[in-house]
Amino acid sequence: MRKSIFAAAACCVVLSGCQTWARTDKGFYSAWLQKPDPQFPNVFVVPPTEGKRGFLIVDQEPILLRPAQNYRISWALDALSEYKFKSIAFPGSKVVSNEICKIIEPSKEIECTFTQGLMQSNRPKLRYELTVESADGKIVIQSDPSIVAPD
Repeated sequence: MRKSIFAAAACCVVLSGCQTWARTDKGFYSAWLQKPDPQFPNVFVVPPTEGKRGFLIVDQEPILLRPAQNYRISWALDALSEYKFKSIAFPGSKVVSNEICKIIEPSKEIECTFTQGLMQSNRPKLRYELTVESADGKIVIQSDPSIVAPD
């Protein structure tokens, strides 16, 4: 029994340290990290602090798309965070977000489908604005990253 408890505790200690092993002062180890995928960007929320506003970090900026007929991008928030997606908009373009995008319940994911023609008419890049809010609705944070479709 003691051996089982010791083995379980040792596994917890080893697994909890994996992220710290991924990055060191000599760089990072790609085998320990998930490579960013332009179709599945992650969105990190940096909440506001005393006198400073909060902001969003998208793990890829800009999002570079490969040539294809249609592009599907699915942004996701941390499943354990208190934040949820409120909206996505495409300022300065003719893109209507509620026609090509949907927020997937429980509002931790936004999925948009872009046609090739839509991206060509918005070259070289399409600016987008993500809005998230806290579970109680008191904190709202926006961002303005972009999507680039290279020639």
